[in-house]
Amino acid sequence: MRNLFLACLTLSFALAAPALAKVETEVVSSLEIEATPLAVASAADGKRLFVLADSAEILVFDSGGNLTDRIAVDKGTDGLQIMGRGDQLLLKNSGKKMVSVLDVAFIQEINIAGAPIKGPANAPVTIVVFDDFQCPYCSRLAPMLKEVLAAYPKEVKLAYKHYPLRNHRYARPAAAASLAANEQGMFWEYHDLLFANYNQLNELKFLEFARQLGLNIKRFEEDMKSPAYQNVINTDTRDGIAAGVRGTPAVFINGRPLKDRSIGGFKKIIDNELEKAGK
Repeated sequence: MRNLFLACLTLSFALAAPALAKVETEVVSSLEIEATPLAVASAADGKRLFVLADSAEILVFDSGGNLTDRIAVDKGTDGLQIMGRGDQLLLKNSGKKMVSVLDVAFIQEINIAGAPIKGPANAPVTIVVFDDFQCPYCSRLAPMLKEVLAAYPKEVKLAYKHYPLRNHRYARPAAAASLAANEQGMFWEYHDLLFANYNQLNELKFLEFARQLGLNIKRFEEDMKSPAYQNVINTDTRDGIAAGVRGTPAVFINGRPLKDRSIGGFKKIIDNELEKAGK
C-alpha cells in the first residue's frame, strides 16, 4: 500500500509540474553612482530612488536618474527600506545592532503668484494650504489657521491654493465662486462662509453668500463662468500634485510638508523657520 501511495504521489507531481520556460532578460536602465551601493529602495510613486552608499549617506535620484539630494546617515548603516508613503526610511546598522526610523521631508517650491494671501507680504514664513471647500477636514482646519496667524501677526502669511476633489460635486464651483468674490476684494470673507457651510453647498448658496457680502451679483455671476478661473484651479491642482499632495487639506510651511496639524505642530515648524531666519 505504501509503495502504491508513493507511486501515485510521484505521478501527481509529474503531472502537476509546469513545463520549464525560457527566460529572457533585458537591462532597461542603469545608474552609475560615485560610491558603492549597499541597498536600494524606490518610492511607491516611482518619483524617487534611494541608494544607500558606503560613504555613509543616502543618494536620492529623481525618475530621470538625476541626483537631487544627499542624506547623511550613521557610519556602518547597511540596510534601507521605505516606510509609509515614502516620508520615512527604515535603516539598519548591523555593527551597532540598531534599527532606526528616519523622517524625510522634501522641501517643495510652490508657486503662490496670484494666490489669495492673508498676512504681511514680507513675512519670513509662508504657509501654503491646498484646500477643498467641501472637505470637512479643511473646514476644521480653517479656524486653526486663523489662530496661527493671530499668534504670528508679523512673521507668517497664508497663501490659498485650490485642490477640489473629484468626489465633491460642488468643490470646483465653490472654488470658482471664491475667485469671483476675490475679484471684488472679498476672497477671505467668502472663504469663511463656504467653510462654515461646507456640507450645504449648492448653486443657490453661492449667490446667497455673495448677497450676504454685498457683492455685485451680476458681475459675480459673470465672473463665476470665466474660463480663466478654471485655468487657475487646474494650475493650483497641478502644483499640488507636483508637491506630492494626495488629499486635503495639505499644508506646507516654507515648502516643508506639515504632518502634525495641531497648534503645537504648526508652532514647532514656524519657530524653527524663524530661528533659521534669525528672527
